[in-house]
Amino acid sequence: MADEQITQNSGYFLAAVETFFQQGWMALGKIPNPFDGKSETNLKLAEYAISVLEALREKSKGNLTDDEGKILTEHIALLKSNYVVELNKPAEEKAKSENSEEKSAEPTKEESKSDE
Repeated sequence: MADEQITQNSGYFLAAVETFFQQGWMALGKIPNPFDGKSETNLKLAEYAISVLEALREKSKGNLTDDEGKILTEHIALLKSNYVVELNKPAEEKAKSENSEEKSAEPTKEESKSDE
């Protein structure tokens, strides 16, 4: 009976971890919202999901199996790394557009010859 309860509790814990992971993944635009089918980025919601998972890790320290701890740690790391990518995307896209504008502002060889 005790082993059954431990297994059941482990399942509940991992279901909670997976719920917040999926919420964060959806908030990062990695999977579509199941209600409207749209993939949108909401960094505040992603940050919230990461914070909840970190709080779960902190509050459950010493009480997790190796597998539970590994899954939780990997989910947090995956969300954090993708959060940083999404956070920096506007700056990267801006830099790309500035570089393409600079290139288009430079005269081509043919334009330079016609000016001479």
